[in-house]
Amino acid sequence: MKALSIHAPYIYEILIGTKKEEYRTWKPKEKGRVLLCSSSKKYKGYVSGYALCTAEISRIRNYPGEGTNGRMLYGWELKNIKYVEPFPVKGKLHLFDVEDDLINPVKVSQRQYLEKYYRPLI
Repeated sequence: MKALSIHAPYIYEILIGTKKEEYRTWKPKEKGRVLLCSSSKKYKGYVSGYALCTAEISRIRNYPGEGTNGRMLYGWELKNIKYVEPFPVKGKLHLFDVEDDLINPVKVSQRQYLEKYYRPLI
């Protein structure tokens, strides 16, 4: 599965449902389901360096001139968030591949996921 690294505070917002769009200065070649991973950069109180959920990239929005130095910014609309059993991932720039057999979906509520899977990793 294709995977994307996101800074830990932002992926946390995706997990709790307050962030619905991820912004990049580049456009993915295709829409579809991706694995979202927290980047390895450490942030106090957040999980770093783990795969945490999958999401469907359902739409790409163009924001001309909104990026750094007036570059195009793309908003990736994220829908249908599904939690996965966290596992360590060394992220990369742009989309990268993660073996499908490492991805184990978990069917729990948001609260259960945060308590059972997320918080113990902090």
